[in-house]
Amino acid sequence: MVVEIEIDYKRRALLSAYHSATHLMLIAIERVYSGYESNVYGCHITPNKSRLDFQTERKFTQEFIKDAQSFSNELINKASDISTYPHPKEKEALYWECYGVVYPCGGTHLTNTSQLKGIKLKRKNLGKSGQRVIVEINGINSDFFKLYH
Repeated sequence: MVVEIEIDYKRRALLSAYHSATHLMLIAIERVYSGYESNVYGCHITPNKSRLDFQTERKFTQEFIKDAQSFSNELINKASDISTYPHPKEKEALYWECYGVVYPCGGTHLTNTSQLKGIKLKRKNLGKSGQRVIVEINGINSDFFKLYH
């Protein structure tokens, strides 16, 4: 059977951008207030936004979100390389690395933080023991989509 496959490059590029932005947001949250990385219990990435859900009784204040957003944008402005590579022993397991931070992750990603023009963070209270941080991208550099087509 012959099958024809067509990849939606724009959608894939946007997913890569939001996926990488979510990692940068997590780095920023960890640097601003350490201890939250291990509290992530939910994640959702779309071509329009992404989010992480944290299990915590501590409410994320507007100042907390502002500080994490500022730090995220500092990381973006440093134009640092993003790399993905296989686990040395288990080739199916992949890692994402940027700024010396390594996360196990097999998703699609950008190759450099400068491909983003910045991000905006929002918070949502999920009840007594949950906080959500939503990522929105301010823009993507014009040559970004050329990488995916």
